[in-house]
Amino acid sequence: MAPNSIIAVQAPPPAELPAGCGVEARITVVVDDGYHVQANPTNQQFLIPLRLEVKGPKGIRPGKPIYPQGQPYRLTGADDDLMTYGGTFEVVLPLQAEQSVPLGDHTLRAALHYQGCDEHSCLFPAVARFTLNARIVAPGDATPGEQETPVPDAVLNANGLPLTCANLTPLIKSTMRGMDSGRVLEVVADDPAAREGVPAWSRLTGNKLLATIEEDSQRTRFYLRKK
Repeated sequence: MAPNSIIAVQAPPPAELPAGCGVEARITVVVDDGYHVQANPTNQQFLIPLRLEVKGPKGIRPGKPIYPQGQPYRLTGADDDLMTYGGTFEVVLPLQAEQSVPLGDHTLRAALHYQGCDEHSCLFPAVARFTLNARIVAPGDATPGEQETPVPDAVLNANGLPLTCANLTPLIKSTMRGMDSGRVLEVVADDPAAREGVPAWSRLTGNKLLATIEEDSQRTRFYLRKK
């Protein structure tokens, strides 16, 4: 940890990625008591938002980080709130492995840029550097349960609806309209036809299908990331 750092970064265990697949790494950040860091996005142009920068080896592509919602915090004597993070929070980083990446362990270099503040003033921007580890495995060799179910930002419950293309697209579009890019929508459906309709819609629109969970012969949960 750098001198006068006010945060600690807890990297997750090595992420298992089957070649050609993706996974989400969840990075835990702990802010010292009495301090906050600027959120991403900030609500003041002159402040520095939290920003995760990751460089991976050839064949492992880091995606766009997903930051939590900021919380209002007001400095002593200030007229307006800042949008900040405090305590413990997570940043989610999508990772994608190409088919050609060699099997085995790989290291990614990461830097978390942040600007902290206490109750009186904001500090100079700083950087916390750390590493992330990824283990590339052959398809079918990933440890069961290793990849977590995505955490949705919104849920569309379509149980009881016949999910033809005519009504599926408006339902998902209207729900996603109010979501920021990178956020995850969970679609819950009990029509078996959705198992073809939702993936097809994902491919057509470019909104990535992160996971499909078949609960039984009819009920399915789909996790879509808004592009």
